[in-house]
Amino acid sequence: MGSVLSSDSGKSAPASATPRALERRGDPELPVTSFDCSVCLEVLHHPVRTRCGHVFCRSCIATSLKNNKWTCPYCRAYLPSEGVPATDVAKKMKSEFQNCTECDTLVCLSEMRAHIRTCQKYIDKYGPLQELGETATRCVCPFCQKELDEDSLLDHCITHHRSERRPVFCPLCRLVPNENPSSFNGSLIRHLQVSHTLFYDDFIKLRPPFSVEDGNFRLGTSMWTPE
Repeated sequence: MGSVLSSDSGKSAPASATPRALERRGDPELPVTSFDCSVCLEVLHHPVRTRCGHVFCRSCIATSLKNNKWTCPYCRAYLPSEGVPATDVAKKMKSEFQNCTECDTLVCLSEMRAHIRTCQKYIDKYGPLQELGETATRCVCPFCQKELDEDSLLDHCITHHRSERRPVFCPLCRLVPNENPSSFNGSLIRHLQVSHTLFYDDFIKLRPPFSVEDGNFRLGTSMWTPE
């Protein structure tokens, strides 16, 4: 699938990418200039910087790490986590505009993904946009053992288990590699709200830009201790 940017910039690509993407494979330290993800070859969406310095869509790197035993899809360096939000890239994208190559509409890069989801010319040519890893991770409610999508767990607990106080493991914390979460008393609902629903835009507003050295920060990792 092609990028919707009108500029003919090269693609930095993972080892398993398409032939067009392999053009930039030889220089893994090339700085981000095109705002394209080298996994999906589309405009970056919620850009994340890995510890080795490469920038990908958050959903792309999360899926790639699960499928490739926690190695960078670009340089194959070991990555213990998905990395940290590339706040510098995300902020710059808010002030950059380019034309959609399918309908020629001038769009802010931070809104390009939303645009191509509804761009009929794009849909006619490529089909509806589907994010890599869009099929949500499955988890099991610790109270009733019902299997749920990761994104549905909080709503399910609010609806069916609001008064529960049994000590349980957080099923989302258990999905994080190399973690050994202990059981806790208290509100699982509150824990999910605090530790697993921090929206990306809120993160950008609340936290300063991270350097590559901060790569051991883990997205979605629980740091919550019940009162």
